[in-house]
Amino acid sequence: MKNAFLSLMLLIGSLVAGPAYSQQKKVAVVSIQADKLIHAEDLGGIDPAVLVYFKKIAVDPRFEVMPILLRFQKLFFTEFAPQLPFQVLDEATVLNNPKYRAYNQEVKDTKLYRLAAELTDRIGIAPPGYHLLMFMGEPSLMGKLTRTEDNSATTDIVRMFDGQADGIMVIGLSFSLANKRSALGFVTGSMVEKAAMKAYVTLDLYNKDGKRVFNIQESAYSEQDYTKVGGFALKLKVDDLLPMCESATNNLFEALKEKLPKMARRAGNRL
Repeated sequence: MKNAFLSLMLLIGSLVAGPAYSQQKKVAVVSIQADKLIHAEDLGGIDPAVLVYFKKIAVDPRFEVMPILLRFQKLFFTEFAPQLPFQVLDEATVLNNPKYRAYNQEVKDTKLYRLAAELTDRIGIAPPGYHLLMFMGEPSLMGKLTRTEDNSATTDIVRMFDGQADGIMVIGLSFSLANKRSALGFVTGSMVEKAAMKAYVTLDLYNKDGKRVFNIQESAYSEQDYTKVGGFALKLKVDDLLPMCESATNNLFEALKEKLPKMARRAGNRL
């Protein structure tokens, strides 16, 4: 009798818990990518000389952003993912998916793609095994250049995970030299403008139809800053810029730890 009662209670418990558990959405992170090109639009305009200079920095082998991206990758899956209101598939499931491994976005024969690819081949990076998905994200990699209303690229990716995931996520990391604050100069008595590195992260969530249903954005400044004087950006070397990127990303990590769980709660309801 006791065994029968126990079996009945277990059955009832499984019926009650089962639907709630089965309703948990699953998401595949299909790209974690970074833009090595430091942007400077936030300084108050685009200086062609600065743009050319930062493009040279981006391809300088000493400007190694990959360790920063790999650290973010590790933190996301170990610390951030468990806080999300949906289950994030483990990386092995995504990276070992035969269709994902064979996927080649270059078949998207569009002028927008070719232009983005030409730039991204020199600037965009992704951890081993991940694809660099240029049509996803905002401001993913090339900003407005990579934005398109055509969601065929996302639906291609989503279909690879039929039966495994209810949506996909693309994570993008980028950097910009930006105005930070103004301070009173001790010598001149006038306001002195300061600029610092600003790290940005975007987490874009797409549903089964390939439509973006949520976009989380966060940013943080570096601890280091510089006085804005004529041509100051052109004087910043790799040894100056890389520590600024690292500092800004560290501060971004701390901001995400506090804000991501709150921001993500809304995302889970839209899958």
